[in-house]
Amino acid sequence: MSNTNDLLDLIELKQSKNLKYILVKSTAGHDKGSWYVIVPTAESEPGFVYIADGRRRKLGTLKKKNIKHVEVTRKTVELEHFTDKSLRKALWEYNFGNFGERG
Repeated sequence: MSNTNDLLDLIELKQSKNLKYILVKSTAGHDKGSWYVIVPTAESEPGFVYIADGRRRKLGTLKKKNIKHVEVTRKTVELEHFTDKSLRKALWEYNFGNFGERG
């Protein structure tokens, strides 16, 4: 998938049908290598996504990130309750464990 519109369509499709949150990895900026989930918002703009990790970027202060600066994965996390605590727990292994490689 090289087209930004294809990525955005995939994001909308996965989140609307499966009620799961798509994992993305930051590829640029001071947070390069960190894992986040895409949070659907009414304020979405073409070419940008809003992301959170429950730790540095909480649900109350989402980070607006250029879609070119994240690697959209086919991995999803399913959260019973969408809270900062459950988000931190779901992303812990990706950010600090063996699932994801930082840096």
